[in-house]
Amino acid sequence: MLGFAVLLPWNSMITAIPFFLERLSGSALRSLFSSYFSAIYQLASFVALAHASYTAATASKSRRITVSHAVLTVTLGSLFISTLIPSAPLPYFCFALAMGATQAIAGSYLLTSVVSYTSYFGAMAMQSMMSGQAAVAVIVSIVQLIITLSTSSRKPSGDHRPPKSGPARSPISKSATYFFLIATFGLSFSYMAYRRLTRMPLFRKTVAKFEGAKISAVAAQYAALPEDDPTAPLTAGIDSEDEEDGALLAMSASVGSLRDQERTPETQAHANHDLERDTAREGAAESEPSASISFWKVWWTNAMYNVSVMIIYIVTLALFPAVTAAVRSVRPDAKPQVFTAVHFLVYNSSDWFGRFICSFRIFQIWSRKKLMALSVSRIVFVVLFLACNVNLSATPPETGTDPALRSLHTKPEGSSGDVPLINSDAAFFALLAAFGVSNGWLTSLIMMAAPSLEHNKRMRKEWVDVAAVATSFSLATGLVLGSIANFGIRGIACGCNPLVH
Repeated sequence: MLGFAVLLPWNSMITAIPFFLERLSGSALRSLFSSYFSAIYQLASFVALAHASYTAATASKSRRITVSHAVLTVTLGSLFISTLIPSAPLPYFCFALAMGATQAIAGSYLLTSVVSYTSYFGAMAMQSMMSGQAAVAVIVSIVQLIITLSTSSRKPSGDHRPPKSGPARSPISKSATYFFLIATFGLSFSYMAYRRLTRMPLFRKTVAKFEGAKISAVAAQYAALPEDDPTAPLTAGIDSEDEEDGALLAMSASVGSLRDQERTPETQAHANHDLERDTAREGAAESEPSASISFWKVWWTNAMYNVSVMIIYIVTLALFPAVTAAVRSVRPDAKPQVFTAVHFLVYNSSDWFGRFICSFRIFQIWSRKKLMALSVSRIVFVVLFLACNVNLSATPPETGTDPALRSLHTKPEGSSGDVPLINSDAAFFALLAAFGVSNGWLTSLIMMAAPSLEHNKRMRKEWVDVAAVATSFSLATGLVLGSIANFGIRGIACGCNPLVH
C-alpha cells in the first residue's frame, strides 16, 4: 500500500494532463504547460530526493511519512476542488505547477522513508513495495485508455476558448474530478494502513533492531519521540518468546519476511559463527551516533548496484515515452491516439509483471556482476526501437498522456517514406513488452539485493536503510540523465535539432 502511495501523485498528474490543457484553452500557456510541468516536477523531485537521501540516516522516518501523506492529501484534495471552480488560464497555470512541485518534494521524502523501512524487512518486502509502485501505473494506463477510447470518436474543434462555467462539464473535466477524488481517498487509506503497521509489535521490534538498539536501550534513547512513532519504545514489555507466537507470525506475513526467515539452509549454517561478530556490531552501533554513517561511503560500497540501476533508467528514459510513443502503427486505418494509449498499457503492465516475478526464486539473481551485465545489455533496445516505425517529422495530434509526447512529431497522413526494418505492430509490442519486463525485473532485483544482509556480503546492519536510499537516489539520477539522453536519441531519429523541433 505504501508503494502504491509513492507513485500515485505523479501518475495522477500525468493522467490529468488533458484536463490541464483544457483549462488553459485559448491561452499561449497551453502549448508551454507540459514542458514546464515536466521540467519543474523533475527538478523539484531530484533536489528534494538528494536532500532526503543525504539526511536519511538521522531523520525521523515516521515524521516524514506522516508529513508527506498530509501534504500529498492536501494537494490532491486542492486539485479535486479546482476541477469544480472556474479560473483564468494564468492563475491556474501557476496553481498547477505549484501543486506539481509540492507533490514532487513531498513524494521524494515519502519515497526515502518508505524504502528505508522496507529494507529492514528483507528482499521480499522490497519486492512487494516495488510491485505496488508499478500497479499504480497499470491502473492509470487503463484509465488513460478508457478516456482515449471515449473521446477518440469526437472530431477536434478549432475553438480553443475557455470552457464556460455552468452545469454542463466536459467528459475530461468530469474524469479529472473523479480521479483526483479517488486519489485523495487512496492516499488516506495508505496512511491508515501505515498507522496500523506501526502498532504491530513485530514492526517495532524489527525497526528497533536495525536502528542498532536493544528494547531496553530504545526506551531511553527515544524518550523524546512521539508515542506513536514506530521507533519509540514499546509501552508493554515484549516477551522473548513472541517470535513463536502465532499472532506475530501472522504479522510477519503481512509486512514481509525478516532477515532470519530469509536465510537459506546453506547460509543458516554460518549464522552461529557470525553471532559473536554481529553482537559486537550491534554494540558498536548503539554507541555510534547515526550521523557518523556516511551516505557516500555506503554508496561506493554498493557502487556496482547503484551504477547498474542508473544505467537501467538512462536507457529507459532515453526511449520511453518520447521515442516509443512516436512509433506509429503500420496499419493506415489505426488511430494514433488509441495506438499510443495501448502502448502505455503494454509497457506499464510488462513493467509490473517484471517486478512481480521477482518473488519466485527461479527469477532471482543476486550477483552484482550479472546484474550489471544485464543492465548494460539493455542498450540494444536503442537500436531496436529506432528500427521500428518511428515518425518524428510533423506535429502529432494530442494524445493526452505524458508531457513528453507533446514534443513528438509524426509523419503526416499519406506521406511516403522508407519501410522500417521492424514493420509489424505485433513485433513492436513484443519488443515493448520485453523492454518493460526487463526494466521492472532488473530494477526490483537491484533494489532487493543492494541493502540485503543475506545476499550482499559487503553490507552492514547499520547501513541497511542508507543503502536502500542510496540505490533509490541512483535510480532518480538515472531518470534525470535519461531525460537528457532522450534529446540525443530523438536527434538521431529525426536528423534534426531536438531542442528546436
